[in-house]
Amino acid sequence: MSELDALRQQVAAAPRDAGLWFALGRQCLEDWALDEAQAAFESVLELEPKHVGAQLELARTLSFSGMSSAAMVRVEAVLQHDPFCVEAMLLMARIFWQDGDGESARLWLRRASTVDASVRDRALERELSETMIASDDEMDGQSPAPRPAGNGKRGRKSNEGAVDDDDDDPFGDFDAPTWEESFQMNDFERPALRFENVLGHPEVKRELGMKLVYPARNPELFRRYGKAVGGSVILYGPPGCGKTQLAKATAGEIGARFFTISPHQLLDMYVGGSERNMHHLFDLARKDAPSVIFLEDIDLLVADRFRQRGSGAGNQRGLLQQLLRELDNSDGKNNGVLIIGSSNAPWNLDLSVSRPGRFDRALYVGAPDSAQREVFIRRMVENKPCEALDTALIAKKTRDFTTSDLDALIDAALDNVLAYAMETGDERPMNTADFLDALERVKGSVPLWFSRMKQDGGTMPSGWEV
Repeated sequence: MSELDALRQQVAAAPRDAGLWFALGRQCLEDWALDEAQAAFESVLELEPKHVGAQLELARTLSFSGMSSAAMVRVEAVLQHDPFCVEAMLLMARIFWQDGDGESARLWLRRASTVDASVRDRALERELSETMIASDDEMDGQSPAPRPAGNGKRGRKSNEGAVDDDDDDPFGDFDAPTWEESFQMNDFERPALRFENVLGHPEVKRELGMKLVYPARNPELFRRYGKAVGGSVILYGPPGCGKTQLAKATAGEIGARFFTISPHQLLDMYVGGSERNMHHLFDLARKDAPSVIFLEDIDLLVADRFRQRGSGAGNQRGLLQQLLRELDNSDGKNNGVLIIGSSNAPWNLDLSVSRPGRFDRALYVGAPDSAQREVFIRRMVENKPCEALDTALIAKKTRDFTTSDLDALIDAALDNVLAYAMETGDERPMNTADFLDALERVKGSVPLWFSRMKQDGGTMPSGWEV
């Protein structure tokens, strides 16, 4: 019996074992059974949605199958969660290379080298280096030169004509696009969302309103009292509770531009590039005040320096210092700009950010209470075929649900109705029983958030409550 057949039998005997599915996928990939490999890695992700290895192996499989765009989406999902994942960066370089985009492949290789120079894809480096040699020779009207002896890399001539055999840079010099060229003022929206469109959180809305909305509507009143317009706030709490919506609605209330950015968009492979990107973001917002800067997942951007490891830590420390400089409003440069950071893991924030004086407020954005859950459910089903629901009962049974969890619950209840219609040919309205059945499959995520905090060994910054 082959190793692949043995793994198939093991998976059939234990279909809920993510480790076996992952091993099966790896073996299928090795045997070039791409369709089966894809199905195996997708099974891993159904069991463990945050399995990074399965995400990357699925991306690799999709790339081999010619689906480079789908592969890139998978890798981007990993980088969204961990902007310093070197394995993901190297895989992105490989995907671009297989897709015929050598320049982007070089960019991703350099980004990976910036984070951790000890982890490399030397085979890809050689292929890219040989391509550059062939391209240069063709431009000179010559036949492609043979591959150089030794380490297989072409040296770069310095201004004095000497050859630089720097082992860390086999690609030569090229002009990379800057962040400023990729992001301009018009790339950021003026949201139509308002506070009334966001469920609950009246105290958070009031605090955000006092920072920017009310001063914009009553400028003379705030000016007489010498109250500054803008400031800085951190919204923290479990994911899916509305932090992004609250930030966007703050801008929407006064028609301000919403400068939203995630860590992987700010990070740059070149020394000083990330800091320059941060400054450019703040500079754009200052020029269009009143405005809102929303730093998504700020705990990934400026993590606790004592928890960081590897060469990527230096990059983050530089970005942290730049953020602290941008937050300093002693000269009034940030007047009219509200800086909002969101964090799903506030225990990972560097102390220099979480201490008083950096951000004016730290506001907890938690799960909706029972009454708010009832309102949310009624609002979400009002345009769907639905019997009179016992929303009080459903709210009682969804104590640990965020608004995103409630969305998933409603979607699962709808699946019951649609499955019935497809099986019987008859349509029926959604009812309370559909929700109770869906509760067997959809669970609230708030306990997982507290469990994650405990597993990370984290504690809330002083004065922060949940």
